[in-house]
Amino acid sequence: MMKQNGSGVKRLCLALTLSGALLPGMASADIVLSQVIVDFQAGEQDYRDIEIWNAGTLRAYVTVEADQILEPGLPDERRVHEPDPEKAGILVSPQRLVLEPEQRRIIRIAAIAPRDHAERIYRVAVKPVAGDLGERPTGLKVLLGYDMLVLVRADTKSGEVKATRDRQTLVFENFSNAAQEIFDGKQCAPSTNQCTDLPSTRLYPHARWSVALPGSGQVEYSLSDGKSVVRRSY
Repeated sequence: MMKQNGSGVKRLCLALTLSGALLPGMASADIVLSQVIVDFQAGEQDYRDIEIWNAGTLRAYVTVEADQILEPGLPDERRVHEPDPEKAGILVSPQRLVLEPEQRRIIRIAAIAPRDHAERIYRVAVKPVAGDLGERPTGLKVLLGYDMLVLVRADTKSGEVKATRDRQTLVFENFSNAAQEIFDGKQCAPSTNQCTDLPSTRLYPHARWSVALPGSGQVEYSLSDGKSVVRRSY
């Protein structure tokens, strides 16, 4: 639905092991997930099953680990790992998997802490682990993983996103208690009716985001709290 900028929902973890010549068409373990965003809306079930698939030709060893993101989108954003699921408020199972080529398994993610007025944000890292390349490796092993975004919404939503425009600068501020997708932005020139696509982002509570506009024409953006979408002009 939205184009991603630097705050994208999928991050790649890269591990390289190099020795000898690089071999074209080498065997690999390629991990695929059925989804990379889990949005636990209030009033909905508090668990989600994610399918993981080894689309490669090698056995894959995978670890799954959840971290909470504190102060998301703010200058002091930090990632905190709490090994006790009851304290962390999130449970992922299993935390280790072995997948044969073409094998599919299920990873369950459950929000186990009671909801309150504040939204909770997590990242769940799904990372292949490098196996033994042997005593005399002759290739390159590239491991790609995922950093899933998990949103546990507040019990009741309040507030709104406000935007102010000063000539060719548009500033969004999130005064709500819900992360908002701001996407599908366009600015059209009144004289030619030609439109320019504008960047997108996910704006967390208390955060602000500035967009430099290419012209002076009207701007339109779609905003979504994960449940409903509105289209606004600025």
